[in-house]
Amino acid sequence: FLGCLRCSRRLRLWVPAAKGEGHQGEVEEVKANEERAAVLLDISGTAKDPNWPDELKSELGHARKVGEGTYGSVYVAPLKCSPDFRVAVKVMKEEFGYLSATDVANEVNAMKAAAGHPNIMQYFRDAKRSQEHFIVMEAARGGDLGDYMQSEDNNLGLFLGMLRGVKEMHDRGMLHRDLKPANVLVSEKCGWEAGTTCTAKLADLGFSCSVKESKLGAPLCEQGEIVGTPSYMSAEAWSGHLTRKTDVWAMGMILYRMKFNSSPKPIEKAMTGGLEDMEQAVTAFDILTDENYKSLPKSEWKELLAGMLAKDRKARWGSSTALAAVEAWGKKSFAVRASGQLPELPACFGKTAAR
Repeated sequence: FLGCLRCSRRLRLWVPAAKGEGHQGEVEEVKANEERAAVLLDISGTAKDPNWPDELKSELGHARKVGEGTYGSVYVAPLKCSPDFRVAVKVMKEEFGYLSATDVANEVNAMKAAAGHPNIMQYFRDAKRSQEHFIVMEAARGGDLGDYMQSEDNNLGLFLGMLRGVKEMHDRGMLHRDLKPANVLVSEKCGWEAGTTCTAKLADLGFSCSVKESKLGAPLCEQGEIVGTPSYMSAEAWSGHLTRKTDVWAMGMILYRMKFNSSPKPIEKAMTGGLEDMEQAVTAFDILTDENYKSLPKSEWKELLAGMLAKDRKARWGSSTALAAVEAWGKKSFAVRASGQLPELPACFGKTAAR
């Protein structure tokens, strides 16, 4: 949680300030994602078990730390009862002013509310010890979408899978609110093995919310709350007005980076400044006057970018329109590989897995 841009509104932005001033940390993260290999679940090397709570010690084999983020670490571990089946475990520690038990509960409940779609990371169970929280979920072996931004063979299939997952969330009355390449994981390493299908998996639902009362306890969206990663936020998101179309804008920005290998120039430039600079750049941005956009011939790329990044929110496509357009584009090619199967927990884990 950072200070508010406007005193009357809450601000929850992902800005890795520790890496640099202003948005420089975000720039460095983008570059690092582009340069690194997809090794999220490379389980070679020495296993290193965290201090599991008692209810997980009997379930999980030797674990390996595979990632670290702003609020915690991620481990991958095999099930003791079925060693070929691996799960990911997100470990988070409460920290005053940054992460509370309520924040963790909100993420868990959002995962439960979004469960059951092949393009959304599946929740299995959670546990707690003192101020440490453990979320057991589906394991993705292919890194994240940032590893495939320039891979013509895979990126459109992954983009379509992401769209399918977001449309499912929207149909359930939920918003993701922090869509970016790092929050879209990939099931398998694309192109790693012949016959392997790599699909997109929406992840990190910590900022997700429900526009209506959720039976599973997903947090309600609060108008006036400014949420997200600055360079993927729409103009109305900066003013605290959140709708499904704020997610569509973020996906449009991802598509722009896929095509041009960067964010739009004004937004890229604003990453080295302050939050006010970014808000001004986003508010002023018009896809129809963007030089990269204007250089495109008439094509599906151009139609999608114009629809998903429309400056006027009323004119911007909803997720249904965007999904229909990409489904039609990929009907005879990438659409068939955009979604895989839901992971099935081994029966031996059933007694303690979340229901």
